[in-house]
Amino acid sequence: QVKSSQTSMKVFASAPLILREGLIFPYLGGAEFMRWWALNKSAPLPTVAELPQSTEQILHPDRYARGDGPVDLTFVEPKDGVIYEDTFGELETQIFTTVMRGGGEVLNDLAPGWGGDRFRVYRTSGGPALVWYSVWDDSTSARRFQTGPAARLSERARQGYRTDVAAVQVGGRSGVRVVRAPNAWDRWARLPEVRAGS
Repeated sequence: QVKSSQTSMKVFASAPLILREGLIFPYLGGAEFMRWWALNKSAPLPTVAELPQSTEQILHPDRYARGDGPVDLTFVEPKDGVIYEDTFGELETQIFTTVMRGGGEVLNDLAPGWGGDRFRVYRTSGGPALVWYSVWDDSTSARRFQTGPAARLSERARQGYRTDVAAVQVGGRSGVRVVRAPNAWDRWARLPEVRAGS
């Protein structure tokens, strides 16, 4: 009902997909997770310690049940020049995937195996620079993300900018590094790195 009523709410329907999905996910995704909880757990509500640790666990309760928690990624250098730093999570990675394929409804079709991610946005004289690392449960999932949504970002040129998508290893896990930054950014020769763990 929430999804179908969006068309009658003109302001909401015209908002960016990331805002729309971010607003309704706690209600829809949260309700689905609690329905799963009611069918599979004896306690009526999870304790604070039992709450999901990631949107992946909400989207895939079977992964929650087997303790498949997110991999923490940490940038190895200080925050000099950083405007913003955060984690997308599987939900926002799915939204990114949807936008890269041309929009529409966010489908739960992201290659299974999202393991964790971390990004930073740096201030530069030529405009903001994005460095985004993601790790995956296996090389197949990482490759699907690299050659699919991440590659489509490379195809969307932005004047004065360069995009680089590369396979990486982080803490022994298959990963993907996405960098979108001004051509003249002085960090192209020594890109920021991450490690697994906090």
